[in-house]
Amino acid sequence: GAEGSEGARERRSAAVTIGFEKRPVTLTPTHPFRIARSEHAAYHHWLVRVEHDGDEGWGEAAPSRRYGETAESVAAALGELLPLIGDDPYATDAIERRLDGHLWENASAKTAISAALYDLIGRRHGLPLYRWLGLDLSRVPPTSFTIGIAEPEEMRRKVEEAAPYPILKIKMGFSGDVEVLERIRAMTDKPIRVDANEGWTRADALARLPALEDLGVELLEQPVPAADREGLALVSGATAIPVVADESCRTSADLAGLLVVVGGVNVKLAKTGSIGEAVRLM
Repeated sequence: GAEGSEGARERRSAAVTIGFEKRPVTLTPTHPFRIARSEHAAYHHWLVRVEHDGDEGWGEAAPSRRYGETAESVAAALGELLPLIGDDPYATDAIERRLDGHLWENASAKTAISAALYDLIGRRHGLPLYRWLGLDLSRVPPTSFTIGIAEPEEMRRKVEEAAPYPILKIKMGFSGDVEVLERIRAMTDKPIRVDANEGWTRADALARLPALEDLGVELLEQPVPAADREGLALVSGATAIPVVADESCRTSADLAGLLVVVGGVNVKLAKTGSIGEAVRLM
C-alpha cells in the first residue's frame, strides 16, 4: 500500500509541466573591469527561474562576447531553449543533449537553465549542489581575487581593497604590465597568479617569463591566443610556472589536445554550457 501511494505521487509529479521565466539583471562592479581584450562598466545578465510541483530553482546567464554571446542573444536563445526542458527536472543529461541538439554554442544561456534545474533539485531534497554531485569540499583548492587592468595607482588601490583575500590574480596583456606587477609584488607577499587573456604573442610571453619567475608568480593563465596550442606548449616548456588554459579549453572535447600541453585548465560554467559538462571536464 505504501509503495503504491509513493508510486502514484511520483507519477503525478512526473506529469507536472516545468514552468519557467527569464528576467534581465544588470550588475555594476565597484570598478570597471578591464582585461586584455575588453572592458566592462556593467554586466547585462539574465536570470532564469524554473518551477516544478511547488519547487523552484534559479540560474544565471553571464554572456561573453569572446564566445559569441550578448544579452540580446541570450534572451533570444532562452526563448527557444526554455520550452524544450520537458516535464522531468531530474533528466539533466537528456535535457543537456536536447538543448545542444537545438542550438549549438550559446553556453551561458544553457548554463542558466542547467543551474536552475540543479537548484530546484537541491532545494527539493535539502541538499547543496556539491552534496548532490558527490563532491568533497575539503579537496577544493583556494580561489583567487582578480585585479583587472587599470592605471597603476588604481591597481594599487584595488590590491589594498582586496586585503581580505589570500590569493591575487593579476590581469596582464598590456604595455607596461610587468612594471605594474612589480609594483603589486612590492605591496604584498600573497601568492600571485597572472592571466594574460590571450594578450601576448609567443615572443611577448617568453620575454616576460624571467620576470614572472623572479616575482614568484604561482601560475600563468592563457598567455597566448586560444588556437595557438604550439605556443602554449612552447611557453609551458620554457618555465617551471604551471601554465593554465582558459580560452583554449571550453568543454571536455578540448582536453585531448591539452593534456600534454598545459598544467591545468580553467573550468567556467559560461564556457561549458551546463553544470554536468563542468563536472565532466573537472
